[in-house]
Amino acid sequence: MDYKEWFDKLCETHEREMKQAELRGYARGYRQGLESDVVPKPCNGPKYDDWRLGDFVMQITQEFCEMVDEYKAFRRGDAGAIDRFAYECTDLITATVSAMEHAGYDIDERRRLQEKVNRSNAERDGGRRFK
Repeated sequence: MDYKEWFDKLCETHEREMKQAELRGYARGYRQGLESDVVPKPCNGPKYDDWRLGDFVMQITQEFCEMVDEYKAFRRGDAGAIDRFAYECTDLITATVSAMEHAGYDIDERRRLQEKVNRSNAERDGGRRFK
C-alpha cells in the first residue's frame, strides 16, 4: 500500500469514526433532552391494574385534600409547609395525569389538550391571564 492509499484509508476511517461519534453525541443529547423534559409520569403499573376511573378520581381527591392541608399549615405560619404544599401540588398533577391516562389520554393527547387550554386561557380576560 502506498502512502496515498494509506492516507485515504486513514481519512476514511477517521471520517467514519467522527460520524459515529457525532451520532452517539446526538443520541446522548436526545436522551438527555428527554430526561430534562420532565413531564408527569402516570401511575399505571401493576398496582393499578384493577383500578377503575373512580379509584383514580378518589386519588385526585385525596391529593387535593393533602395540598389544602399544607396550604392551611402555611397560613398558620409553618414555614416548611410551603415546600410540602408544592410537593402535594405535584402529587395532585400526577394523580390527575394518571386518571387521564386510565381514561385513554396518552401523553400526546394530554399535550394537545394542554395546548388547547393554554390557547383558551391566553385569549380570555383580554389576554391578562399570562405575563
